[in-house]
Amino acid sequence: MLVMKSIKEVIAVFIVAVCLIGTSVQFSSHNSGEYSETRLPPDSYQMELHELHAPIPMKDRVSNHTFIQCVYSSIEMIGRWAEEPKLVSPPITSRWNCKTGSSPGTAGRRLRAIGVQFYQVTNKKQGRALLHRAVAIEGRGALFDIPGHAMVILHFDRVKGIVGYVNNSERRTLKVHLITMEDFEKMWGGWVLVVFADNDIVTAKAMAARSNKNPPSDDPTNPGEFNLRDIFPR
Repeated sequence: MLVMKSIKEVIAVFIVAVCLIGTSVQFSSHNSGEYSETRLPPDSYQMELHELHAPIPMKDRVSNHTFIQCVYSSIEMIGRWAEEPKLVSPPITSRWNCKTGSSPGTAGRRLRAIGVQFYQVTNKKQGRALLHRAVAIEGRGALFDIPGHAMVILHFDRVKGIVGYVNNSERRTLKVHLITMEDFEKMWGGWVLVVFADNDIVTAKAMAARSNKNPPSDDPTNPGEFNLRDIFPR
């Protein structure tokens, strides 16, 4: 009887442990802890700010100072670049219901509640097309996810295979990292979110700041991708 009781206790403890681990993983799927640089691929290129598709200056970059607001730090960063008052006055990261981790569904509800126009996808096929249009063509910048974290893409060159991003958990530097498309594809989870200000001036800002005034072709390299011009709000 004692042996049977001990076995049952061990099994019970094991089940509880598994449940706790599963809950933790699920909870952190789109929520940031202190994200170690060692988990990210090394930089492969160097570029000046004016060479980036979305040349977002340091004043618009937002630190994830709580280490749990990676989603809203990313949204605020692209909102500051877009000059969308609903995301910066007050800053979305200062709102009581945004002082936490998030997910595509929750972030969408928060943005709709304050009247922000946005578009998001959660699969890679549509995500690639959205990144090409929103970042490479229109210079908006975009939120993207990796396991346990969300950051902002500033450069998405499918021809040269270069991706540039800012990690909001690097609170002291908020530097631009430039990696290969291959490394990006390995770490990316498929979520992409872009915002649109009511006074949509961001593309004009990006073009004025870019050294290359000729954006990439709007023709997708993959014929299977959808035409973003038909669904983007204007």
